[in-house]
Amino acid sequence: MAEFVDEYGVVHDDPVTTKQENASKASFKLNLIETVNADPVMKASDVKLIAAYAAVLQWPEREAWLSTSRARAMTGLSDRQVRASRARLAGKNSAKRTYLHMLRKHGSTSIFRVDNPWWEDSRQYVAVTLDYYRGLERAKKSLSRQNLQGRKRCCPGRKFGDVPANNAANIPTIPPQDISLEREGTMGSVFENEYAKASGGY
Repeated sequence: MAEFVDEYGVVHDDPVTTKQENASKASFKLNLIETVNADPVMKASDVKLIAAYAAVLQWPEREAWLSTSRARAMTGLSDRQVRASRARLAGKNSAKRTYLHMLRKHGSTSIFRVDNPWWEDSRQYVAVTLDYYRGLERAKKSLSRQNLQGRKRCCPGRKFGDVPANNAANIPTIPPQDISLEREGTMGSVFENEYAKASGGY
């Protein structure tokens, strides 16, 4: 025997609903959550809230009512987040997409008809966006290979940090910090002397 959940979270037997209707309901809920998740004008809190509405969805009417308190308990969102997400899902977003259509009030709680207006478009959007990101990855890998080949052509056999052979003899053999200040004077003069020797100066 099928079941449905009322606004208070109480589970009731529903002898009218068939197995086929249950499958349709489950499919609609999953598609709805996937759509909102992929929708670029929606936020993470909106996905949580639409999942909560899907949990109390009446089928096949697609009606749902969810008090702010219960929504907070089901999602972990704040009062402000619930209200803001509900407004976005009800059409107050840059694309004017409406997942929650206000039907009537039940006390202080609004009853909505839940729709999935962007389902087909969301699948196309995901496919196009996936191609775009894959293109970026291919471009990054291609650029990385070109840079690596350019370094090999420029400096064959060199590893990062290697010193060119023609400059190796010019490096001071004694690091400035290891030279006794008492013997050579100030650190500044020590460094100048060593640098002058290495560079063939005075």
